[in-house]
Formats: sequence, C-alpha cells, structure tokens
Amino acid sequence: MALPCELIHEILCLVPVKYLLRCRCVSKQWCLIIDSTEFVEKHFKTSVERNRGGIISNGGGNLYLADYESLRDDDAPSVARMDDPLSNALFVGSDNGVVCLCKDKGNVILLLNPSTRKWRTLPSVPAEFPRCFVTSKKYLCGFGYVNDDYKVVKVVECDRPSRGIMVIVYSFKTNSWTQIQNVPSNRNILRSDAWGRFASGTLHWPAIYRYWVSPAIDGFDLGSEQFKEVALPGGKNFVHPVRLVALGGILCFLDYQNYSYVDVLLTNDNGEESSWFKAYSMDRDALEFCFSAKPLEYSKCQRNVLVEVDMKRLVWYHPETKTVKNINLQGLPVLFSSHMYTESLVQLTENKRPQRPSHEIK
Repeated sequence: MALPCELIHEILCLVPVKYLLRCRCVSKQWCLIIDSTEFVEKHFKTSVERNRGGIISNGGGNLYLADYESLRDDDAPSVARMDDPLSNALFVGSDNGVVCLCKDKGNVILLLNPSTRKWRTLPSVPAEFPRCFVTSKKYLCGFGYVNDDYKVVKVVECDRPSRGIMVIVYSFKTNSWTQIQNVPSNRNILRSDAWGRFASGTLHWPAIYRYWVSPAIDGFDLGSEQFKEVALPGGKNFVHPVRLVALGGILCFLDYQNYSYVDVLLTNDNGEESSWFKAYSMDRDALEFCFSAKPLEYSKCQRNVLVEVDMKRLVWYHPETKTVKNINLQGLPVLFSSHMYTESLVQLTENKRPQRPSHEIK
C-alpha cells in the first residue's frame, strides 16, 4: 500500500540534503516533491529548527566544507576540499542556505549552495556603470536574504576623488545590478573589514569618522537600500578596530578591552545603545591567551559555543564552566577563516529569463 503524499513530505523533511539528492532517483513522484518550492521551504525551516548545516573555511587559496554534527565526534572529523573553479575564492557572507564568494578583487562574484555543491556566477557589472566598479582596489562586499530575494552589495572608492564612494546592489530576482546612493561622506568604511555582517535585514561594517578616531558601525538596510548608523554599546570608550560578527542572525560585538576576557555583546533589531547586553564572556586563559576568539555558533542544547581561535583551531567553549574542548578537524591549512551555513535545497537557477546553467562541483 502506497504512503500518503503528506506523510512522504513529513518523512523527507527529516532527511539531510546529501541523502535527499539520492532519493530523487527513487521515483518521479519523489523527484517532483523534493524539487517543489513548497518542499524546499519546509525542508529549510526544519534545517533551521534542528540546527542542521555545516562549516565552510577558506585558507591557503582553497575552500573546505565540514558537516556541523561531525564537529562533536570524538573521532577526528575531516574536511572536504572544493576544487576549481572555487579555488582562491574569498568568503563574503552566508544566509538562507546560500554562500556568497568573490574572486579577482571582487570582480567575480559567485553564489554557492554548499549542501548541493552547485554554484552560479553573477553577471558582470554593466558597461555603462563607472569603470571604478571594476578597476578600484578599494572595495567592500556584503550578502544577505531579504524580501524573498538574495542581494549582493558592492561598495567601491572611485579612482577619481570627485566621484567619491559608489554603491551597487545585485538582485537575484531580477538577475541585475543597480547603482544607488553614495556612502555618507563623513564616514570611512573602506578602512574596515571587507565583508559586511548580515543581521536583522542589515549589513554592518565597522567604520571610523574621517576627521577623528571615534569608531562607529555603519549599516546598510537591504530592504530599503539605505545606509544608517548603528550605535556602539554605551558606557565604554572603544578604540579602532571595532570587531563584529553575526551570530545566529544577531549582530555581535566582541570587546577585547579586558586582558583576561573577551566580552560578547548582542543587540536587538533597532541598534539603540540600551539594546546592547553582554551575553557571556570567554576566558582568554582557558583559550590559551588567544589574540582573537570568533564565536561561530551557539548550541542551545549543549549550552556551549563553537569558537575559532587565532585562525588556527576550532574549539567548543562552555561559558558557564569556562572549559574548552578542542576539535581536531583534519585537512585544514595552518591558517584559516571559518563561517557557518544552514543546509538547504535552494536551487541557484534563474526563473524569469534565460540564464547560463548553474554548475556542479564534483
């Protein structure tokens, strides 16, 4: 007796992507279910609820993938290295199951689904746009998902001082770039980290005022495509550089002013001073007197944090007991930078107009 279609849906939603891709061969019905927009969305929600995903690391000119659950194995887990054409690609951002990468000084931008191993190259900047979008060596990139659309932001400083700083936005829905407003003139975000941290619908970059050294946070709302200022935590005299990460979709401020601890501060959606609060501290002694400690993921069930330490190792840190468990992840280079992604079946194909086929990484 055949199973009801609704029950098949429920069962398949619990299956990881790597096995679902094989299940497509079971029958035409299963293939249609797995490829349907409704199922892709439902499966992604299940992945978020079950914290199902992976870690992507770049270092030594290569990209590496590892399953999130394998990081808890006592046996040494290993990473999978991704070959060309993604070698020498740099991480831009990750959201809604898709990772954004860039190459060639930001002139080649790709979207990758690490779960399906499929990727797609974005169209080049239109010829009618100022050439500085291609020739400039000073640029920022950011990536996020808002209003059912993947968007990529590129900020460049033009070679001609009169043109200042210019911004373009790529929309996955329209498969096109649009030039928008200039960056606020009294700020300099091009001296900061190149990749925007996406949280609460906004990309965030550390910034400083041009004429004095007070640090700040500049935000770019992907929905309204407008810049805004996000207040720093109050009551502290911060010095440049400001260190930010996006942790579980929430903007996170790392305070290194205490030599013994790294304080992790979180904010809510509006970025007001009163909204910042200290979530926990990381003991630098327990982390072997680290110079940098970047939290990647907080595990609610285990009540510990996945932390990248000095771009050299990954550990599980327990804020309450201040204990550390090292992760012996095999196959990574000496120095690397890691980021999280959520597992998904999102297809990187264009529905509205003819588009070059997406590519599969073997």
